[in-house]
Amino acid sequence: MTDTVALTDRARALFDQVRAARGQLTMVLGSGCCDGGSPFLFENYPAPANHRQIGAVEGVPVWVDNALWADQELHLVIDAIKDPSMDSFSAEAELGYRLVLT
Repeated sequence: MTDTVALTDRARALFDQVRAARGQLTMVLGSGCCDGGSPFLFENYPAPANHRQIGAVEGVPVWVDNALWADQELHLVIDAIKDPSMDSFSAEAELGYRLVLT
């Protein structure tokens, strides 16, 4: 099984901004109660239990929840959209953006 994960140009630029402000990052696509499988970007976050790493983008490891994507080959593209509500725990929210799967 070969998983792939990629960023759009807009998401890549946002990653650069967040990394400059925060340092080491981890992306998690989990099964959280609020945003479900949405991508979350965390600073200094340990590898989550019951997740598997599907790759890395811009040096950021990407982990997915096995409860959502067990035994599935994944080909994900992550984008960033403007979202001034900033109602997320993800690191890009403070810049007025939200990561989304496309």
